[in-house]
Amino acid sequence: MTNETTILARCRQGDLKAFRWIFDRYGDSLLRLGNRILGNREDAEDALQTTFIKLLRSISAFRGEAKFSTYLYRVHLRVCLDACRSRKQAMFLQLDGREACIHPDYELKMQLERAIAALPPRQKACFTLFAVEGMSQKEIAAVMNLAIGSVKANIFQARSKLRALLENDEKEIAV
Repeated sequence: MTNETTILARCRQGDLKAFRWIFDRYGDSLLRLGNRILGNREDAEDALQTTFIKLLRSISAFRGEAKFSTYLYRVHLRVCLDACRSRKQAMFLQLDGREACIHPDYELKMQLERAIAALPPRQKACFTLFAVEGMSQKEIAAVMNLAIGSVKANIFQARSKLRALLENDEKEIAV
């Protein structure tokens, strides 16, 4: 088992194998988060690359006062939210045609994906970190640099909006 403190020390010395370990450890999770926030894999991959470039340049600034994963998620979340702000366009979900054949609840899943994509960026981030990534509200507060009450409010608002959007979808389908 590799000690994360040792890995971080090696990263500060410019050891690219140590950065690779961090990428292997956190990359998939960060990519999923980016995909949910940004709405497509290509933008999520760009955000992931930007996150690791920023990490490479700023690893010496990490003081260890918080968990490294909290620091890394915070950097990645800022990159994703900046991308949302800068593009100022509707986000479209890109579908993989094979998924339709595999997933039995495909239509419900697509409705949920569209509803999540329609959330404001902060609500989307809080909801995704909570419901998809399984983070606690306290961890989300640390990652997003928000008060825990703000995290709770964003999750509550996201759930309410998702419920309303999904109910509207059901009514449209019934018509």
